Amino acid sequence: MVRSTRVWLGALALTVAASLAAAPLYAAHASKYLPKDTELVATVNVRQILESGLVKKYGLDKVQDALKKDEVQGVLKSLGFDPLKDLTSITAAGPGGNEPDKALIIVEGKFDTEKFQAMAEKAATDHPDAIKITKSGAHKIWEVSPPGSPQNLYVVLVDKTTILAAVGQDAITTALKGKKAELSKALQAALETVDAKESMSFVALSSAIEKGLDNAPTPIPNADKVKEYLKKVDSISGGATVDNDVKLHLTVGAKDDKTAKELSGAASGLLALGKLMLAGQVNKNKDLKPVMDLVNSVKVSLNGKFVTLKGEVPAEVIEKAVEKVKERAKD
Repeated sequence: MVRSTRVWLGALALTVAASLAAAPLYAAHASKYLPKDTELVATVNVRQILESGLVKKYGLDKVQDALKKDEVQGVLKSLGFDPLKDLTSITAAGPGGNEPDKALIIVEGKFDTEKFQAMAEKAATDHPDAIKITKSGAHKIWEVSPPGSPQNLYVVLVDKTTILAAVGQDAITTALKGKKAELSKALQAALETVDAKESMSFVALSSAIEKGLDNAPTPIPNADKVKEYLKKVDSISGGATVDNDVKLHLTVGAKDDKTAKELSGAASGLLALGKLMLAGQVNKNKDLKPVMDLVNSVKVSLNGKFVTLKGEVPAEVIEKAVEKVKERAKD
């Protein structure tokens, strides 16, 4: 059992690492605009994060200070945009592998269309080499040439609640057609395992993870073994919810019920082994107690073909960690 658990642990760890390396970090699904060949979806729920207890306590003042700079304030005022109030979420979606031109970024919030378009027109007039404006139907597409970048960025303000961006113009024009893509059944099922209320979430199909392994900038150890396990898996998804505490979850969508039960048993065995090993280490090093608390909070559940691990980092643990960081910074 221990050997089986270790094998599953290695496979899962590499799988998650590959999926994160293969995708930008991931909002609600904004499913209306997801490309038809989507294999990866990542969301950052900006509104939820900014309203969380942790950010209000430890980070919001720093964000506010950064936005108070004259140059930043000038641009935001011209746009009639306050990111602390008007930005809702950012979603990145697309196929796995080396096809960045097929990926799409979906920004949701509240945008003053007239002011945004006016600034784009002025930028195109003042800096014609940096921004050009073309049209796709009734929509104006901003073609931006970032300094030092080999790729242009295409941006369109769809309406007062949505902005789309991509390095491939076809990804933009396809999304603007307004026809909801027929997503794969595996992706649809995996999207159901993440919640739009989470601070951050991601979904990766096994096909995308395999492409990530093949296209990793540096070789990933035991990649071949991971690929063997990926044949039994449809998807990997996960998320984190930040409030006063932090709640985490990781879900594996297996090909069949038998594999799901196998994985559930392996995960439970891994937790038992981890608790046993950490208990001895905590006695030697009290700084490891927060890790022990996290491992103790993890629960494994089985729901059909989906195996989910959920854990929590309590507020008091986070507070102690922050205080330690501050103390070390003083030293």
